[in-house]
Amino acid sequence: MLTPEQQTLPIEGLTCTDAIVLLQLIGRMSSTGAIKDEELSVIGATRDNIKNALLGAAEVDFDVDRARQLQLIQEARRVAAEREVAEREASNEESTNSEAE
Repeated sequence: MLTPEQQTLPIEGLTCTDAIVLLQLIGRMSSTGAIKDEELSVIGATRDNIKNALLGAAEVDFDVDRARQLQLIQEARRVAAEREVAEREASNEESTNSEAE
């Protein structure tokens, strides 16, 4: 498809959002097994290039920020689950108190 010279040419017009979308897509494809083992090294190298370009352009480390987002999501889920349990216990207590009267 591309000559060896063409393969190393930078592409103008891509944005940091494009880079993030590509990194997310690669992550999802890797986690679902959609990427074959023989493709992993090439895709891994490409992912590193995209990640480094994003870091250079916007000073954003995709892996660090993604890990931070996942931690925040887990914490939010934990807090929501605790709140749900507390509300359920309060509701059960009110129900028990109403029946006792």
